[in-house]
Order: sequence, then C-alpha cells, then structure tokens
Amino acid sequence: MKTLLISALTMVSLTACTHAGPVNQAQALLNDLGFDAGTVDGVYGRKTEQALIEYYASLGLAYDGLLDQNEINDLRKSISGVDISIPLAASVEENPRCGKPYYDNRPEPVSSDETYRYYDFYWQQNPDLCIHFRQRELLEPELIDTVERGLNFASQNLGLIVPLNAMIVDQQNADRETLRQISEDNCILRGQGGDQLQSCIFYDDDWGRRFAAAGVDFHHFYNGGDLSYFRDTWLDTNGPVRILMHEFYHVYQNSMKFYFEDKQLFGVRIQIEDDPERYLWADDRVTVFPNWIEEGGAEFAAFALTAKFDPSINIRSQMIEFLDEARGVVNTAANNGDRVSLKDYEYQASLYESEDNPNNGIPRNYAYAYTGGFMGLVYLWSLDDDNFKKIVVDYYKIYAERDQQNPGQGWKVAFEELFGMTMDDFYTQFDEFMLKSRDAQLAALKSSEAWRMASLD
Repeated sequence: MKTLLISALTMVSLTACTHAGPVNQAQALLNDLGFDAGTVDGVYGRKTEQALIEYYASLGLAYDGLLDQNEINDLRKSISGVDISIPLAASVEENPRCGKPYYDNRPEPVSSDETYRYYDFYWQQNPDLCIHFRQRELLEPELIDTVERGLNFASQNLGLIVPLNAMIVDQQNADRETLRQISEDNCILRGQGGDQLQSCIFYDDDWGRRFAAAGVDFHHFYNGGDLSYFRDTWLDTNGPVRILMHEFYHVYQNSMKFYFEDKQLFGVRIQIEDDPERYLWADDRVTVFPNWIEEGGAEFAAFALTAKFDPSINIRSQMIEFLDEARGVVNTAANNGDRVSLKDYEYQASLYESEDNPNNGIPRNYAYAYTGGFMGLVYLWSLDDDNFKKIVVDYYKIYAERDQQNPGQGWKVAFEELFGMTMDDFYTQFDEFMLKSRDAQLAALKSSEAWRMASLD
C-alpha cells in the first residue's frame, strides 16, 4: 500500500539503551537549575537530598522526602516553564471516538478551485489524541508513562490539528490475535475496511520487524493520523524519546501541509487526488516536499521537543552521532568519486542508496536524508536565531497556500520566502559546510540549553 510520506525511522543505531532513573534525572535537573546535586550517578545520597530541600525551599515549599515522578515533573517545569504533569483527555477507555473512523468514506469537498479541493471535517475544533496500549501488561510502566506524557506534551506545545491514534505494543511478545487486531484497526482507520480489509491486513510488514512510524495520508486524512511505537524501540535504540517525538512530528508536518490557515479548511491538490501515480509516487522528482525536509525536519523538531520535555537527556551526544553519520556518507562517497549534495535528497532516498544512484551507480551509505537533512537545518539555524521557529513551525503553516499558488513548487517557494535565499544557493552553501572540519561543524550545533529555550511561539 503506497501512502503519502508516512515514514519509518529505520536509521537509528541499535544499541543497548539504559533509561535514566528518577535519581539520575533529578540530579541532572537540579544541577542545571543551579542546585548542586553532585555527580549524576544515580545514587540518592545526602548531596542530592540537600539539593532537593534547597530547590523546594526556593519555591516556598517543603520537600516531602520522597523522590518520585512528582519531583521530576516539578524540576522539568522549572526548567522549561511547561507543566507536563497533567495529561490531556487522551484515555482510550474514556473516549468512545478513539479507534473508530470518523467517516466511512471521504466526505464531499465543500469547495474547490483550479488546483485544490477543500474539506471541512466535524472533528476540526477538537481533534482527539488517542493512545492505545495493547496488552499493557507486557509494557514497562516507565514506557507507558513516557509515551502518554510525551504525546500529550508534544500536542500541547506544538499543536494537533488532526485526530491521532497511537498504537503502542510489544510486537515481539504480544499474542497473534492482538497483533492482527491492530492491523485490522489500522486498516479500517485508513479507509480500507470492507472488501479491502483482508488484503490490507496481509500487505503490511511482518510483525516483529517493524519500525516506529507515523504520518497522515491524503487517502484517509479525514480520519486523522496514525502512529506506531514499539517496546523494542524503547529498549533497543539509543534515542527512544527522540524517536517518539520524531514520529509525532510526522503527523504534525504532514497534516499541516493539507491545512489552509486563512480558510480554516483542509485541502488536497486535485492532481494528487486524481492521478497519484503521476503526481505523488515518483521517486525521481519532488512531489510534495523533499525527503530531506521531511526526515531531517522530523529529526530537528524531535531534538527540540525532547530537550524541552526531558532536559536530563543528553541530546548533544545524539546530535554529534548524527553529524558523524552525515560526515561518513560524504566521506565514503568522496572515496568512490561521488560528491554528495543535499539536493540529491529532494527525491526518495532509495534512488541514491542503491545501484540506481545516478551519480556513478555506487550505493551510498544509508540515511543522509535523516542526518544530512538534520544538519542542513542546523546550519540554517546557525545563520539566524529566528530560523528556529521558521524551521519547526512557519514553513508548514504557509506550505499549503504557497502550493495552491504554485502547484508542485510550494515547498520551494515557502523555503525561499522564509529563509531569504534560493534553494540552489542553500545547497551550495550547505554542501560546502559539510566539507569543512568536524570542529567547524560542531560549532554550528547549539547547546542543549539553547535547544530547550528556543521558542515555538
């Protein structure tokens, strides 16, 4: 089943992942706030306790002597200014709309013009955030807590303009009936119930080998977006919170490209609706926006949201890994007589990461759309502090309007308008930046504090 820019985050390094416990988190947060908790070692000692006492005293409160999630939430709020302890009404059990399609079929458009058809959905004023924990008993309490708070946090701070059904499961150990039911539920939400249901269920990737994924498809966006997140993502990757935020952002960016702020309507380009084979599913040209903007943009936003959600996570070390992976693609290609340009990743990455690489037929290292795309946006932010909000929010707010005026070129027009340079100039500058020394590139990576403090408003 082909879908519109629904991506799986397959480029992460699989490593043993140790999740910071409450003591580690508290120590890191206290130190960031200026209360000396000593070395971040996970040992609850006298110094950590005294720092907590002093922290609460500064708020005119008394520390209750018990370090648990309440204290972590208080410390995070002190750093980010955002209260993440109160979840939205996202309980599947309490919301009868969760897991059910809003429409059996695409509703009729309310209006159209020469390039777009426009839709008004009854859920627009209050889109639901639905988090489905399937076979909850197989999931760690910390995983459940982090996913629930993380998705609520992202929705509150970035925004949610379409309903979202998030499916969370241990794909390795859940029983076959549970996994089949998830597939069936997802197919129905995608508008592929009825005669298409069985073929939809069996077309999906095999369970046990899936990657976290999310998005909004032009075929079924009237029923919102979907997100899949797995226990093995939580246990076996080096950035489980970042990956959760990355997938949430795919829902955000792919829904915003349908939304017209001025009309307060959703719209789809007529070319895409009527002839997706020609205008959407081409590997050799840009059809909506470049692969590097989609994946690099999701990585950039994921780091920003992670920094704000949990300041105890060392995002800088993860960003340096991204830089080194991007450098590896550039250097390996150079050794094979191939010069990498981010412009190559306007198209689907599979074109360049296979023997179909038009430069010389030599497959490139995987995932420059992710790591190079991320570094491209890091480079943009390094040019102007105002570019942070333009990268994460503003680009998608104006995309639909610019694409309506320039069918198929909206992604480019929006970029050039916001960042004040042509795409060709940007590619030239960034490609040269990626040939500089590692130290020069590291200097463009802002501090964790800068990521925490950068405003989305």
